Amino acid sequence: MFVDSDYQRQGIATDLMSRMVCELKISGFNKIVLNSSPNGLLFYKHFGFTIIETEKNINTPWKTPMSYNLNEI
Repeated sequence: MFVDSDYQRQGIATDLMSRMVCELKISGFNKIVLNSSPNGLLFYKHFGFTIIETEKNINTPWKTPMSYNLNEI
């Protein structure tokens, strides 16, 4: 997820993520898995995502696999 720099720090990404989590729970999903860029790590960690793989892939060293359990909220 990316928010244009002119609109960052206004809660837009948090609002979008909250809405997505609600919709996925309603639809019966149990988990969100994503690959975070270095810029997104703190956002996803703050939201409750955990790193699921710490070994870096030499082909895509910029991504960090993360997950969020929808059943824990």
